[in-house]
Amino acid sequence: MNLNKITKIFLIFFCAVFLFTSVVFLFGESIKKTILKESFYENLVEEVDIRSLIIKGFLLDSPKIEKLEHENKKITFYAEKAFMETFSREYVNEKIILVINDILPLLRKEKNKLQEEVDFTEKKDIFKKHILSKIEDDFPVKGALEENLTHIIPDKIVLNDLLKNPSIVAVILSFQGFYGYFEILSYFILVFLLILIIFLAGFSLSMKIIGTTMMVSGIIFLLSLFSFKNLIYNINEDIINLTIRDDILIATNLFISEVSSLPITYSSIGLIVLMVGVFVGFKEKKDKEYQETT
Repeated sequence: MNLNKITKIFLIFFCAVFLFTSVVFLFGESIKKTILKESFYENLVEEVDIRSLIIKGFLLDSPKIEKLEHENKKITFYAEKAFMETFSREYVNEKIILVINDILPLLRKEKNKLQEEVDFTEKKDIFKKHILSKIEDDFPVKGALEENLTHIIPDKIVLNDLLKNPSIVAVILSFQGFYGYFEILSYFILVFLLILIIFLAGFSLSMKIIGTTMMVSGIIFLLSLFSFKNLIYNINEDIINLTIRDDILIATNLFISEVSSLPITYSSIGLIVLMVGVFVGFKEKKDKEYQETT
């Protein structure tokens, strides 16, 4: 099929959009297969001790801990040790999965409110006893210490109260929009581009173009996954705590293991489409040659 210059320009443009949309589509499908799937977190908590992330990312950054540090520099060590003794890994995993199983349906727009409550009253008292037993001799004013410790861990967390925060609601709505895009719009764009390319280039040539583009986009996405993993691995200790970095690396490996089949499958489909285009093109060429000879 002979194409004029303008048609070729449009084809190049549509192929570039198809390539970009394919990569974004694979990213969205990866999110749906991992971040928005309960089983991903069940596997993650088996691999990563979430308690260390809570300690480094929340507990030790508490203003109350920072206030106590001015009186005794060992408070962070004691707080970390008391937390690990109070909250077993099994307990934390159970509560994390409970919270995630409540939040994910909201993000997937399957419900409009959260239902779970996590009560820490009993654990809070145990935590306070653990830490007081360790640092009591180091603090001259035990009353002030107890008052500060009381506010480090909340009595309970009511998940639906999070929806009263406009910033959190804005993030949820943005994520729901993002999810909706990948549920409908990305499929629509890819099909629409496919029809346009077939209209401009004919069936056999368009199959070659689409197949090649799908293969390239799958390879690009797969390389992006491993590049991200390499980036995490090479993060310096000055930027992020090495323990947290290693936990993120474990999560990244789990993410890649869950989604790596997507770009491979997508590229494989692209190869099949390419071969169809080659076969049809070859048949058309033979038919044309036969007609010319007869």
